Amino acid sequence: MILNFLRVAECPLEYMVSSSYSEYHSQKANARDIIAASKLRSTIENLNQTIKTFYTSELKNYFNQCQQFWNIINNIQQILINHDKNSHRLLDDLLKCGRIIRIRDIYEIDIPAIVLDGSYTSSGKNLNHQRIISVLVINSSINRLLTDLDRLILKENEKFFVLPIQKWQIEENKSDEKLIYQIKNINITDIIDITNEILPNINSNEILESHWKHRMNETFDIEIESTIGYDKALRQAIEKLKLIRLNLNNQSIASNRFIILNDFLTKISQLSLLNNLHELNLKLENEIFENLNENFHYLRKLNFYENKYSNINERISSLQTNLQTSADYESMLEVLKQLNYISHTNILKLKGQVAAIFGSGKELLLTELIYQNLIDNLTPSEIAALISAIIFQGKRFDDEVNNEDKKKEITPALYQAKQQLSMSH
Repeated sequence: MILNFLRVAECPLEYMVSSSYSEYHSQKANARDIIAASKLRSTIENLNQTIKTFYTSELKNYFNQCQQFWNIINNIQQILINHDKNSHRLLDDLLKCGRIIRIRDIYEIDIPAIVLDGSYTSSGKNLNHQRIISVLVINSSINRLLTDLDRLILKENEKFFVLPIQKWQIEENKSDEKLIYQIKNINITDIIDITNEILPNINSNEILESHWKHRMNETFDIEIESTIGYDKALRQAIEKLKLIRLNLNNQSIASNRFIILNDFLTKISQLSLLNNLHELNLKLENEIFENLNENFHYLRKLNFYENKYSNINERISSLQTNLQTSADYESMLEVLKQLNYISHTNILKLKGQVAAIFGSGKELLLTELIYQNLIDNLTPSEIAALISAIIFQGKRFDDEVNNEDKKKEITPALYQAKQQLSMSH
């Protein structure tokens, strides 16, 4: 590539680098990044103006600690996912039928749920070949839908989706008529607590087999007054879940989060995750702020855009650094000068023009082959053998490479040409 660009007399090094195929596309991407960075900077400035109206040092600290909390939750989830790739026994036991867990659902956290089927062999699998867990939950009918930005945050990086951590409670004005009973399919990344409690005498087959055609749906709503709602096993599970919700409304949940993983995390030297999680949880759930959900929406947005802006600036800076750092190219030019391919002013000499014609990637070897007259005294078969050796790529651990018998088969003239070419290389 260098020799081709140096066909142009006195071609500046910076132009040579920027005119390469990869740099052309890098420069296009760089231009797009500069435009995107400008737009993001404007968006961030406008957001900061909005956030100034409610942003205090206390709220900032609370948001940062919530971010730490969700990072720890994410780390624990990933540990379980990675462990499940090698052995299914742990999660099969943790997610057995009747186990009470707590899940996160859009903007609500710590929703109690009863596992109906979490077995790896009988449950479904998602696109990442991870187990899908069927659970029974009670949801509010006023659940908010994800905003477009929050959907993007979850798609790109779930760590950016920070929710406030507060003591879970049921609003007094909620009644059974405002609740939705669901069989829901979730992933391990939806689980934010696995308790020690297992409800006995729940037969998942009786519940799930009745609704098999809905099994792979994300959710299946159950109407209590319907025939399905009067299913005896299902009705009993719903009543137990209602009691769990009422009991949780009057107690702290922080100290029990993922306590069942204590021995497992100790075994893999990750117990500090659990300790830090409990410490943060106890601290955060007792904090009181107004309009937390709305304020967190703006803070998530700011956090997401600032990370985007930082990543774009790193790419821009990296590209500019590559263009400005010419040490590697200067070294290449120095070698070409020593081999008499270019002049001291970086102008292509005749030898360099010959090398620039070859496009095999072995242009220096081929040029030396010609300029040292290495093929003059070789037979056609020897010439073919020498040239094929230049383009041949052998196996890394080829036993024949060190086979002395094979070396003896090389003719004296070919061996001499090979040695001269090796010295040039």
